[in-house]
Amino acid sequence: MYGNATETLLKAMAQSNSKDAGLPRADQELLESLRWAEARAMVRSGEVFNGIEQLQALLDLRVAESRELAASGDVDASAELPVDAIREELAAAQYIGARLLREEGRAPEVWRPVANQARQHYRYLAANENRSSDDAISANPGGESENLGRDQKLQRNLEQVLNLEQSSSDQLEGLPLPRKAPLARRPGDGEPGDRPGKGPGRGPLQDGPPASGAGIPGPYGAGW
Repeated sequence: MYGNATETLLKAMAQSNSKDAGLPRADQELLESLRWAEARAMVRSGEVFNGIEQLQALLDLRVAESRELAASGDVDASAELPVDAIREELAAAQYIGARLLREEGRAPEVWRPVANQARQHYRYLAANENRSSDDAISANPGGESENLGRDQKLQRNLEQVLNLEQSSSDQLEGLPLPRKAPLARRPGDGEPGDRPGKGPGRGPLQDGPPASGAGIPGPYGAGW
């Protein structure tokens, strides 16, 4: 469903761009909402690195727009962009990807950069959490205590990435996974380092961020 709707809007966008006309704002918001949902579905279905590619493209777009809005003094609009939610979803996907690569027996030079990216995202989120409220999105896969604050859950996820990097192969089975994480990658999934336009994903995103609450489902959330 997501794929067909996304392709339809991409064709409309291409036609609009060829006429030097922008895609209507509502369609831009819908397109990015669909691509967000599609990327999450990819990861959960085992197309982990295809989903990572798409999440990375969305994050790059949001970060660039946040900087533009901050430079123009539009602080309120910048604060509404779900950059941290995208970053958190991407970090969880990269953790999953790194772990599955290890279980496949891939070499450290293949999986370690993926784990390193997840670690950097979680470190960034944990360091900046004191600037946001504890009402932010949280999740509790595995039935663990819900009493931890969001900053503590992010710190715990950071520690799980470190555990993944430092664990031996026979210790992998005991490491936690985010809820609904796939147990293996599907055939045809991309490879680490694929960027938009290289792999079977949707390629780089186009104009316009989704508005606040534009049908975007929540991320995995902090805390496994």
